[in-house]
Amino acid sequence: MFTPIKLSVVCLGAAILLSGCGDESTIVIDDQTVETETVADTPDNKPSTEKKDQGMWGVRHVRNLFHSDDNDNDAKNEVTTTTTDDSISFSKTDKGAEFVEEKEVTVTERWNPSDAELQDPDYEYAKKAVRQGNYSEAKHLLLNVVKRHPDSTKAWSWLGDSHYNLLELEQAIQAYRKALTLYPENYFAMRGEGFARLHLGFDLWRSGRRREAHEEFRQSLKILQDCLRIYPGDLEAMYGRSLAAEGASRKLYQNAVSQLRRENKEMAESEARNCMEVIDEGIESARQRMYKNPDEVGPRSIAGGLFQRRAILQKTFNRLSSAVEDMEQAIKAYESILQISPDNYLAKAELKKCKSYLGKWEKELNAKPDTSTM
Repeated sequence: MFTPIKLSVVCLGAAILLSGCGDESTIVIDDQTVETETVADTPDNKPSTEKKDQGMWGVRHVRNLFHSDDNDNDAKNEVTTTTTDDSISFSKTDKGAEFVEEKEVTVTERWNPSDAELQDPDYEYAKKAVRQGNYSEAKHLLLNVVKRHPDSTKAWSWLGDSHYNLLELEQAIQAYRKALTLYPENYFAMRGEGFARLHLGFDLWRSGRRREAHEEFRQSLKILQDCLRIYPGDLEAMYGRSLAAEGASRKLYQNAVSQLRRENKEMAESEARNCMEVIDEGIESARQRMYKNPDEVGPRSIAGGLFQRRAILQKTFNRLSSAVEDMEQAIKAYESILQISPDNYLAKAELKKCKSYLGKWEKELNAKPDTSTM
């Protein structure tokens, strides 16, 4: 029913995540560079409406959305793990990992909306246009279709896809929400909204609208968590959930550091705990994606960036031994990327940075006891 759109966001995800904890607004605590709390929301800081990246994220929710080399067997024997330790494994053969093989099931088998397929020529042309990448044409057709058939959850869902591929993210969210209002179990609309909010969050963050971005990340995280409860083997939802967790952790991370600077210890520790919980969610999703696609770079980039952020947060709160352990995991993630992609310059840069942190921290750890404040 749904034709794959040959797109990849692995490079985008890697660029975002391999930036680690770097940002244009930073402070130095205990010789470590960390992010500050906010960037002011100003009229000049608005998301770009430029459409040069049209279709970059894709949205027809296909198995190979994030990895163009995935084959048609990706929906078979999906792998999950029941491990709950804080470290991450990069191989299916790692000791202690327990895997649960799922029965063969595809997302499309869960698609069972209440309305029948529309008997409308424009609707059929619009679906074909989306599959061919003619999103503007599809959007104009579907805007007329939903006027004639306002109760069709399918038409609204396809309209959301058209808006999304045109990077009209707020309109996409509205269309997906309408589809879900009509049929709450419309899985494709649910996941579409999750990714649209994720993408909008990154746009808002880059423009400096951090509070709004954080809200979009948190909503995206919740939606994609719900998707995985419905369909645990959905690889795209796994990937999106890990990115949403990374995005949501940013503001919590900044808030924790800012409160610590102001000597609001109780608030700082609360924000730090929240940040750690969200980071752990992202790491677990990246872990599950890696188990399924061990040669994929994107989830390793996410894991490396999250371990790096968690390590610096731990160090800032004087949990030195835990910081060392997390930074070792970040190093392991970046090294695993270079085993797959030896010329990955971003991984090389972050690996060098992490090793520098680790060297300093190990010397400090040997020189004084660990005094945790969290």
